[in-house]
Amino acid sequence: MNQILFNQYPYFNRQNIHIPNGDASNLDEEVKRYNQIIESEGPIDVQLLGIGENGHIGFNEPGTDFGSETHVVDLTESTIKANSRYFNHESEVPKQAVSMGLQSIIKAERIILLAFGEKKREAIKNLLNQPISEDIPSTILKTHVNVEIYVDDATAPDVD
Repeated sequence: MNQILFNQYPYFNRQNIHIPNGDASNLDEEVKRYNQIIESEGPIDVQLLGIGENGHIGFNEPGTDFGSETHVVDLTESTIKANSRYFNHESEVPKQAVSMGLQSIIKAERIILLAFGEKKREAIKNLLNQPISEDIPSTILKTHVNVEIYVDDATAPDVD
């Protein structure tokens, strides 16, 4: 996030940017630290999200409890494969991540979801057309009053 987004614009207030440290030596302690930040400084002003091909948001894979807070997650093979583009070899991709939980995400004042590429088309289609379900974690966004979804032409579902 720092390299791709925050370092590109020098005027971001670094004191107001909080990202869980997935490289922490003790992930359980990192979860506690991050939940404490959310509690003491929250609510989150803007939550920026991507969406996985299986409808996950923030590494909250299908089946994640809608009441979850920040937690350590085991990444699915499809998520590991998708993230391998950021590494020299797939074996270097972490098998776990620290993720904000769905309850933590949904408390944000504003949520921005980004989805680009044909591989995300089905996930966006499911978000828009399927009922709210932990089987498709992104559907929790339907319960929020201030969500913006940005897609490119390859991702946009066909409109009848």
